[in-house]
Amino acid sequence: MKFKKAFLSVGIVAMLSLPPQALAETENASNVPNAVNAELDSSAETDDVLSDFELQRAKKFRSDFGLKADDAYIKSLEKTASFKEKKQKYGVSLTDAEFQDLQRRDEVIEDAKKVKADLIDKSYTDEFGGVYYSHDSNGGVLRIGVKKGDKGNSFKNELKKNFKHKNVEFFDVDYTEKELAAIKQQVSEYAKNQPSVSYVTTSVADNKVVVALKQADDTITKVLNEKFGSKPLQIKIDNYQAKNFVSAYGGDGITNNRDNCTIGYNGTKNGSAYVVTAGHCGPAGEMWSFMSYKNTFPYTRELGVSQTSFNGPWSDSMAIPIRAEYGTANYIGTFGYRPFTSVQALNSDILGEVVCANGKVSGNIRCGKLTNKDWDTGLFGTWQYNLRMASFVSQHGDSGGSIFAESGTLSTLKGVLKGGSSWDTAYTHIGYVIQDTGVTPRLNN
Repeated sequence: MKFKKAFLSVGIVAMLSLPPQALAETENASNVPNAVNAELDSSAETDDVLSDFELQRAKKFRSDFGLKADDAYIKSLEKTASFKEKKQKYGVSLTDAEFQDLQRRDEVIEDAKKVKADLIDKSYTDEFGGVYYSHDSNGGVLRIGVKKGDKGNSFKNELKKNFKHKNVEFFDVDYTEKELAAIKQQVSEYAKNQPSVSYVTTSVADNKVVVALKQADDTITKVLNEKFGSKPLQIKIDNYQAKNFVSAYGGDGITNNRDNCTIGYNGTKNGSAYVVTAGHCGPAGEMWSFMSYKNTFPYTRELGVSQTSFNGPWSDSMAIPIRAEYGTANYIGTFGYRPFTSVQALNSDILGEVVCANGKVSGNIRCGKLTNKDWDTGLFGTWQYNLRMASFVSQHGDSGGSIFAESGTLSTLKGVLKGGSSWDTAYTHIGYVIQDTGVTPRLNN
């Protein structure tokens, strides 16, 4: 599984996993399969045929969200124009019932974020053990960890009063989210100097700090257990990731005539126009140019000289000051719509929420679920903290692009893509990108 570089359309100056966790709503979802089947012959037909890559991408998305995922069914959806229109939001064709089901899940997740910000973060951090959305064929359930005790029971009762959705489950935890994050940070600081460690993260579902080793190492295992205790740790072997997670190179969009990369978003810094892409695309001080539409040399439209470049420890990002006329658009992809209307606040994301990207190589919008939000690893070279992982597929030519999600006419910028693999994608949260580059995304164009 090799990570490759991301794309973001530049013609209109477009914006552009590992441990499992997820989110959704069951209310009125149990009848979705029957409603889905009833819809299949309801709209105008088209003649489009899915490529093998598009079929696999659709199967992965549908499996991740508990939707029907057999080949014949997926291909049948491509024959109906109204189902194909749903690609503009989720990247795959969906029946009306499936689309409404996913919209309900999105609503639950967004409401959970509000409750977390307004109630949990203010009054119950000593009881809160994390939250994730577990997607399944019945719409899924929001799962919330609670530390045992009288105040934990009060916390549950308060949540029930303040959260309108019924598909919520509570589970007991030994460590609060705050406590587990502190343990994970200590483990990560030790692990970054240990070549045998592949990555460190947390599992909300298991309430553990996960330490993945490239191969069995009794010495490291013993030291970890002695230093941090065996109770909060989950030590495992993950050799596949060690071999296959590498920084991505290649792509389309912009070039320094050595490497190709892509634009993540347009923004401003101290009143000047900038674009931001991935830091591993190259060092500061290099000229970047727009690539021609046919990907042929020479590249005649100079963009600007990269000013700052970061490849860890907190972001993979690069800022390029550009001519003002290049910095006024903030569209995603090649469609000429979807301006970014907001920027996701750091640490407000919830496991299981929908995240999307766009790439010239992977093609148009592709979406999946957020599976990890604190993945620490040195597999890309420099140790990087709190990478996000999403369940959609990226290809060679997709890194540096924007990570986002839609809600109606609104589009939230969530990050900058670092690299992709045969089953998932790593990205830097937009909060860390802004902190490092100082470039504020341009909104509401």
